[in-house]
Amino acid sequence: MVYLVTASNLTIHTSQGDREIQLLYGDITKLPLAEKVDVLLISAFAVDYTPSRTSVIGALQHNLSLSIRQLSHNKAQDLRKHFNCWVSQPIGNHLPYRRVVCFERGRVHFEHPAELVGDVFRCLGPVFNNEDSTVITPLLATGDQNFSKSRMLKSIVNAAVNWINAGLPMICLKIVVYSCNPQQMSHEDEEILDQFNKLKVKWEDVRPKTEQPKIVYDLYLSYSNSDMQKVKEIEHLLKKEKTDIKIFSEHQELNKEQAWQTEMFDVMVTCARIVTMLSPQYLESRECLEQYNLAMCCDRQTSRSVLAPFYIETIPSLPSYMCLVQYVDVRIREGSNEKMLQNCKSFLQLITIDYTKIDNQVEDKDKEYDVFISYSHENSEKAMIVLKTLSTLNSHRIFYDRNELKAGTLWQEKLYESIDKSTCMVALLSPEYLQSAVCQEEYSLAITKHFQEGDFRLVPMCISNMEGIPQSYSKVHAVDARQDFEGTCLVVCNAINSFISMGFMNPDIFHIDQTTIDPDEILFKYREQYYQANYEKLIETREKLKTITTSATESKQENQRNEQQLESYHTDTGPNGNYQYDVGFSYGEANKKYAHFLHHVIEGRWPEVVTNFSLNKNDAAGFMESLEKSRMIITFLSSLKFLEVEELHLALFRHRGGTTGHEVIYPIQVVPPSMRPTYLKLIPCNVACYDLHWKDTIVKAQKSGQTLFDQAVLDASTDLIATGTGISSEIKLALSMAADDIISLIKHSSSVTKKATLLNIVEVKQFIEDKEQSQLGDVELDKILKSIPSDSKERVVERMKRLKLDQKLNMATIKMQAVLALSSRNNPESSESNKWKGQSKSCVIL
Repeated sequence: MVYLVTASNLTIHTSQGDREIQLLYGDITKLPLAEKVDVLLISAFAVDYTPSRTSVIGALQHNLSLSIRQLSHNKAQDLRKHFNCWVSQPIGNHLPYRRVVCFERGRVHFEHPAELVGDVFRCLGPVFNNEDSTVITPLLATGDQNFSKSRMLKSIVNAAVNWINAGLPMICLKIVVYSCNPQQMSHEDEEILDQFNKLKVKWEDVRPKTEQPKIVYDLYLSYSNSDMQKVKEIEHLLKKEKTDIKIFSEHQELNKEQAWQTEMFDVMVTCARIVTMLSPQYLESRECLEQYNLAMCCDRQTSRSVLAPFYIETIPSLPSYMCLVQYVDVRIREGSNEKMLQNCKSFLQLITIDYTKIDNQVEDKDKEYDVFISYSHENSEKAMIVLKTLSTLNSHRIFYDRNELKAGTLWQEKLYESIDKSTCMVALLSPEYLQSAVCQEEYSLAITKHFQEGDFRLVPMCISNMEGIPQSYSKVHAVDARQDFEGTCLVVCNAINSFISMGFMNPDIFHIDQTTIDPDEILFKYREQYYQANYEKLIETREKLKTITTSATESKQENQRNEQQLESYHTDTGPNGNYQYDVGFSYGEANKKYAHFLHHVIEGRWPEVVTNFSLNKNDAAGFMESLEKSRMIITFLSSLKFLEVEELHLALFRHRGGTTGHEVIYPIQVVPPSMRPTYLKLIPCNVACYDLHWKDTIVKAQKSGQTLFDQAVLDASTDLIATGTGISSEIKLALSMAADDIISLIKHSSSVTKKATLLNIVEVKQFIEDKEQSQLGDVELDKILKSIPSDSKERVVERMKRLKLDQKLNMATIKMQAVLALSSRNNPESSESNKWKGQSKSCVIL
């Protein structure tokens, strides 16, 4: 009888606790059910799942009636394009494995599958669900594929150890060597055991590193060989400017024998900065992308800011996660390298001389500013005048983006946080300013703080002629600087200096208004109106879709049409190519159970949905790339850690810069946001789980006996209970509506109006007031219409339709005026019409 015997164990010591790799002999299909593992790894030829008698696929078919071909027809995740593997749906409880991950040799020729083993570990995630998990694997590609067992063992063990040390939550990996008689080892089996024990000696005494690595080089240059000439020119400029600079410029190639690039990583962590030379050729190079990803790992595993991109050649479509990092522009313009030289000099000033001290970025994180200068880069000259004038008056701490956004900084986050930490913001209003999405966001943040906090002041300056300033920009008085900019600038800067130094506010410059706006209250009303307008509609839409998909009488033609529509969801082009996922999830440990629940509900209502939920979040670069390839990104805004903040900013960047015609980001608030950062409050959010209307709806449903939860919610709840966690009924209802909303927005994306990245609180307040007045007008309109003769009602409706075309008029006012004009002619003494006369003085006369 063939069974499993443990021959040796390797213990890995990590900062999270000890982990184990076991070497076993026997038949992998004989794993006892009591030792059930989370993942079974197998290997196959590309799209070939033939159950031959000498393969693991054959043994699974013959011994356990588990068909890999059948599992391949309904994959949970198809990751073959990027990671050469796919993930199955959960399999039966009677089997000793929860899921199967199938590793395939791709269509591209590789010298040996060992160079791709690391990709397997990148796709093991919540498949692990970010929980401690176990894996069992044969020696991949050594069966019918007939590759060296010794070489594959070394590759698997080394990759597993490095990924575990990088944070992969794999508490146990079982490596099984097939043997008909585990008690009597063959000579080959003994050689494999001997090699495993050598690897055990190599890794078992390695302890987690607590000290930062010693800095040996100032710079590490990562580049494509195709850009060698440009790189040498930049290196020459750097060395000319700083003669003692130490640069590691040797071109390191991928070691095809290693799934984890140890040599690259070991050199990178000894460099103060890693300069990635971005170009179209760089993005086409596998070595370069691996180096960029390793640089991101260095950023996270050290207390230093390491990554410093250099933009050496224009890239038509730079991936969003790269766009988020501030780069140094060293492109040659019009045959001149003057800008390259200037920017290289500025960059060299950022290199810390004493690397034993805390990195500058750590100190900058909490840096506060007196003045934030907000401007369009089309108006840079005038912004520079403001900077110079303020600087000559006093030694103010001024945020001017070109001085403060250092290479490697997450520039979007830095902008938001710097406004939060400023006392005053000067906004240079111009047509270019109003057209800039980033400028709009800066203004939205500032105006929220202006009306919410007494110690912050917004000072808008109108610097050029504009056809009309939107109402949300005219709420704060703007200083007219169109005629004499320099003279007006001096007056404004003197006033700012007095405010910062002595707290005195010049009424001619500062908008002194006792009005306060509570953003929490306004945004609650915003979400409440959305709930009232959409809750019932979303349930109706869900039921219609359910009826369509379950109807046995649906025509074949309609089925084909639905399949074509579904196919279009997966082939629609995104910012950098085709969408690989319908939905991408971004969440932290604190929100894991809510993300798990929402994912389960979405899958229950839309079985064909493709998500990134099972990806390994510890592979930060791979996970960021999955968000890049997601049609919509669901973000949980509560309790954000470093990685979730990066993911959020990628989503915001894509949302702002996208031309896709549909919403990219779908934020969800589980708990109320804290006072800071302010921008988290202003991200347009349809669902906040703590809003009162969820509880009110549940109470009403309980009284009426109404059932609120469908089978998808019930299944998701059962799944949560099985993991030992649970969530309240109110949160279930909120996430249930979010699931309907998300599915509806994705499937009807052509009709979605794109929203701003951050809400302007003044604009939202006006929108809410207009809506409330309109609703009040509807009630009064019904009363008035009852007193109007039936032949006049037709004219009322016609007038209202005509007036609706004038978007400058309030809708409630339009309705009231139409009624007044006609009802006063037909019924001059109508008390209802007289009642509204005083409220219609501002109306245009009909």
